[in-house]
Amino acid sequence: MSNQIQLHLPPAIPAYNEINRLPAALDQINAHKTHWSFPLELIIVVEPSEDGTLVYAEKMQKSDPLIRVFTHHERRGKGFAVRSGILKARGEFIFFTDADLSTPLKD
Repeated sequence: MSNQIQLHLPPAIPAYNEINRLPAALDQINAHKTHWSFPLELIIVVEPSEDGTLVYAEKMQKSDPLIRVFTHHERRGKGFAVRSGILKARGEFIFFTDADLSTPLKD
């Protein structure tokens, strides 16, 4: 058995009314993940939105088995969305990023 850490890095993205940002974020993540040599699981936690964010996220989940979408039945806030996404992640190291990818993926 190896002593090396088997890196599995699932990002969790809280999403509330993010239909204008989420498609570009997913495109950037897909382009960037080709440089990563570890498994990726993308978690999107959608707070109840009025702009179709959940519909879009669920559509992406159907087309990409690495995307997992969760939602809440009531708005609980960004902190709750981040926490619930991290608790659902299956990895040794977990991070979250906003849908605008304000933290560059290279970081």
